[in-house]
Amino acid sequence: MKYASYILLLSSLILIDLSHAEPTKMPQQIANVVLPTNSELHRLGRIHFLQDQSAILSYPGSGFQFQTNATSLSVIVHSSGEESYMALRIDNEKPRKILLSSKPQEYLLLTQEQASFRRIEFVHNSESWHGKVTIKHFVVKGEIALAQQDTPKRNIVFIGDSVTCGEGAGREGNQDCNKNNSWWSVHQSYGWLTGEALKAEVQLVCYGGRGLIRSWDGRTNELNGPDFYELSIAEHGAPPWNHSSFSADAVVVSLGTNDFNLGIGALPTEQEFVPPYIAFLKKILADYPQAQVIITEGSIVNDGDPSRPQKTVLRRYLSLIQNQVNSKRVHTFNASYFPGDKCDGHPTGPQHKKMSEELATFLKQKMHW
Repeated sequence: MKYASYILLLSSLILIDLSHAEPTKMPQQIANVVLPTNSELHRLGRIHFLQDQSAILSYPGSGFQFQTNATSLSVIVHSSGEESYMALRIDNEKPRKILLSSKPQEYLLLTQEQASFRRIEFVHNSESWHGKVTIKHFVVKGEIALAQQDTPKRNIVFIGDSVTCGEGAGREGNQDCNKNNSWWSVHQSYGWLTGEALKAEVQLVCYGGRGLIRSWDGRTNELNGPDFYELSIAEHGAPPWNHSSFSADAVVVSLGTNDFNLGIGALPTEQEFVPPYIAFLKKILADYPQAQVIITEGSIVNDGDPSRPQKTVLRRYLSLIQNQVNSKRVHTFNASYFPGDKCDGHPTGPQHKKMSEELATFLKQKMHW
């Protein structure tokens, strides 16, 4: 691997400015190894780098964006899980899901006869509990020119559960009910779509089944929102995340669905839920001093059980939280109810699109975008 690092260093020095530099001409069969730490790769989401310069991805939407005129581009990657997906988008084409092996393998991402520049987006499509992804390096053959994309000037952080992670977003609602991890789609999730609508880069910080103070089955000893929010990887003992590395203009918090799961029993009391949420909100306000913070009850909670009206109670708690925090930077967004379908209670792809449209309209108003 040492010889590859030397080649990488040389190519990085030559190709600092794509608008002025000529692509490095290399023999067709020579492979140039590009490590994930290469500064020419724009980083998306939260990424943890190991000493060997490989990248660990946990949250959906984390990965890389760059452009290349290589005739061949591949990646050495694997997952700690058995059914974990990456999503590849070339230019404005429809994203393609890639099922990963649990052992390192080389996956071909791009091949072309003529060396024309293509925009590459390679991101984690699955959730943390599906498996952690390790990207060892990219392999480029032929003429290469890696350069950072022109990134959006607006940044939004989304903090939430499985809905924010895109569970169900990969379904149109007309497939069979045999659930599998292909049902997730980061590019069709409401958060990602909202970012695209507002020309903003997004960071999805989410974990399915988790809430503010307890998970879907009532456990309080698992990583919940305020816990995994602090981490680069959503697992106990993971390295902390440096919040200053992503300057957010807006933060959207959608937590409470799992805390209010009717299967647990009684809904959380005001004393159980409101003070921890206030503490978490104050932490977010301190971490992102320029950001507007939007708190919402999310799309799944409803008042179907009159004796335990989830939506009404959670909205009341959020109103109390906003009033007690008493900051002009905190806003509440009342989300519509999107019930999924007969197969699953998570919103489908078309429902995620409607969720995004509602939220984007709200953000435009509050952010003056």
